[in-house]
Amino acid sequence: MHTIFNLPEDCLYIVYEQVSWSSDNTCLDGKVADVAPVTHDEYIRTRNNSFRGPSTRRVLRLDKGTSSVELVSNNNIGSYIIRYIKKPDPIVLTDLP
Repeated sequence: MHTIFNLPEDCLYIVYEQVSWSSDNTCLDGKVADVAPVTHDEYIRTRNNSFRGPSTRRVLRLDKGTSSVELVSNNNIGSYIIRYIKKPDPIVLTDLP
């Protein structure tokens, strides 16, 4: 399953990310899994590999520019949790004319 999430506008760099599953299966519903960022080349090589691809413990993240990400998983994603470094405010030393 491919799910696209929009990132906050002030997101500079993602430090930590995790997903929570949403499923009819009570053993899986509400459980969390880690998210692993991968390049598009690595995704093509590993998407069908059961050891390196998506599983119930791992979700693959593909960057789609600066404002959104695509999460590849085997199950339905309930929520996407990220911790990130915020873009700093610009430092203006003198007023420009």
